[in-house]
Amino acid sequence: MLNRIISRVTEFPSTLAGRITLTAALAAASLSLILVNSHLAGVEKTYTAESDVLSAGITVENFAADFSDDHYVLRDTGEAAANDGVSAVYFPVTVVDLGDSITYLCADETVAELLARTGYTLEEGDTVAPALDTPLSRGDIVRIHRVRTVTVTVNEVIPFDVNYINDKNLASGDTSVITAGINGQKKCTYSIVYENGKEVGRTLLSSTVTRKATAAVIRRGSTEEGGYITLADGTVRRYTKVMRLQATAYNSANTSNITASGTEPKWGTVAVDRRVIPLGTEIFVTSLNGAWSYGVGLCEDTGVIGQRVDLYMNSLEECYQFGRRDVYVYILAD
Repeated sequence: MLNRIISRVTEFPSTLAGRITLTAALAAASLSLILVNSHLAGVEKTYTAESDVLSAGITVENFAADFSDDHYVLRDTGEAAANDGVSAVYFPVTVVDLGDSITYLCADETVAELLARTGYTLEEGDTVAPALDTPLSRGDIVRIHRVRTVTVTVNEVIPFDVNYINDKNLASGDTSVITAGINGQKKCTYSIVYENGKEVGRTLLSSTVTRKATAAVIRRGSTEEGGYITLADGTVRRYTKVMRLQATAYNSANTSNITASGTEPKWGTVAVDRRVIPLGTEIFVTSLNGAWSYGVGLCEDTGVIGQRVDLYMNSLEECYQFGRRDVYVYILAD
């Protein structure tokens, strides 16, 4: 019987000041509607709509602003009422979804029926309180909790490090840039969880460096010897001296399998002229522009003469690719 009078309430301001539009499935050529505020004794206002049967329904305008918005009775006083005695009690229920609150006039229906009638759709992961099968009552608030998980890929900046070289020839506080720093870039893929449209968590799924950062190299005036350098893993090490030397590369395929220190050569093993750098010295090797670094090495082999270092590589192919180049060698402190 209820659906014969009204199939859906499409607009209902909570203040009830203004216009309420009721979409009706009319069963008679004309219909008289009496809207009664059941909480104000003796207050009753009647609106009569004379119209043909139209799918657009009827519009009740200028609804009484002095009626409270919490309880109404809607009765069909037309000819059809004599046959079936249709009478229904309507009350407001508020739906909260993604921060928006809309109040609807409801009658004898459940949460699921209200959401379906008013056009709300639920997707996997969404929850509703009260539960979908809960019968509605006056003043209920239905809250839709929406959860979405999306995967996004973004480009992120890799900040460049700054390596300082103390220089006694510069006045204290003065600096001179040897190599300008250049930020790198990495492509990161995240799984992001949203609740009610707001991000509540993200998990890094993958990260690929698309451009390595170039460390800045800056001389600064200081009475101290050496300085500090930042390694690739973020560790800060103090060094006592920096030297510009020529670097080559070697592999066990073209030399002995045992170093001059009696150890097996591996990545990080460095051959030096012990008159220039003593065996057992820990060093950090990087290109002149800071774009490439061998990393930390241990001087435990010989076989070179003069201002040179020979860096152990994992294959002969890497040795050929490296060739011969000038590098900065930082003598690391203990």
